[in-house]
Amino acid sequence: MPAETQDQFAALNVRLQAFEIDRNALRFPFASKVYASAAAESLADDQSEILVWIDRESLVIREPRQMLLKHGKKLACRPVDHILIGSPYDQPLDPYWEFVYHSCGVKESDIFPMITSADQIKIRPYINAGMLVVRPEISLLRNWRDTFQRLYQDSCLMDFYQQNRLYEIFTHQTILAGSILSALKQAEIKELNYLVNYPLHMHSQYPSDRRPKYINDLISFRYETIFDDPDWGTAYPVREPLKSWLAERVSRMATG
Repeated sequence: MPAETQDQFAALNVRLQAFEIDRNALRFPFASKVYASAAAESLADDQSEILVWIDRESLVIREPRQMLLKHGKKLACRPVDHILIGSPYDQPLDPYWEFVYHSCGVKESDIFPMITSADQIKIRPYINAGMLVVRPEISLLRNWRDTFQRLYQDSCLMDFYQQNRLYEIFTHQTILAGSILSALKQAEIKELNYLVNYPLHMHSQYPSDRRPKYINDLISFRYETIFDDPDWGTAYPVREPLKSWLAERVSRMATG
């Protein structure tokens, strides 16, 4: 990381933390996210009751009161946006999910329905790994890392990767689902609404009644590449003062 970038982080009181990762996992899609989350959870343990693990290219723009965990809740999360390799709730388990559930120790009684955010399909729990609110004391993210490390190179999964690369891309997320279901009961999980971790880059794919009129209406969102478009302010309406605040920072990103 360039020294200039490190200095910018230091000025914002950001702590930079190195962590170890398996060399093979470093080349595997999104594996670094799994290992980094476990490292963050270790740092937060005994320091905080709640850890909010959030993707880069994300912004929190309103008070995140929803992210607080009430007594008895151990995780707050969002379902995935699209079903893709997810498991439809009203259909039998396919061999891929059978393997994931069996390997993670998930029982049939642990499974409950969720609705995908964008395509509105009822599925078995399949959690968006882009934002998780956890209690560090339960070691959920460290268990996710350990289970991922144990499974991601399994020969059965390797066969699925050959069939469809989406299995390779999203195995970190399916193993997260298995790790959650084997550790927590439904009553211990808080499902956050769509105003949290809203995928602004998928705005046009969301049901019309779930599309915020203005970016300002959201609590947090993922933006990915939308600010690469100079007309982002028209495609994604935003009111002042947030509009000027975003424009200034987008301009900084463009000029390096």
